Amino acid sequence: MPATSITEALAAYVLADPSDSEHVGACAQAATLLVDQKIASVRVPEEIRQAAILEVAANLFNRRASARDSATAVDADTAPAFFRPALDPMTPAWPLLAPYLTGPGIA
Repeated sequence: MPATSITEALAAYVLADPSDSEHVGACAQAATLLVDQKIASVRVPEEIRQAAILEVAANLFNRRASARDSATAVDADTAPAFFRPALDPMTPAWPLLAPYLTGPGIA
């Protein structure tokens, strides 16, 4: 997926304000670098890679809203009482990437 498509997908996913385009683009770029660095030369289906990038980018995007430890970083009606994105921005991507990045299980 081209960088602009990832940025557009992220903006839609996090319901970003159009004035936030610079931050959305920076999050998409950072997420792409983080995911691609972890994948390295492992073959991961493109759809899984894109989903992982989107999850990491959303985590990075939402950090700014919760940087002040506000209990209402997201919509107060639908969010848990306290919301804080994962400290490791890759956290939401691990379940998606794990089947491709780990070896076969031991039976």
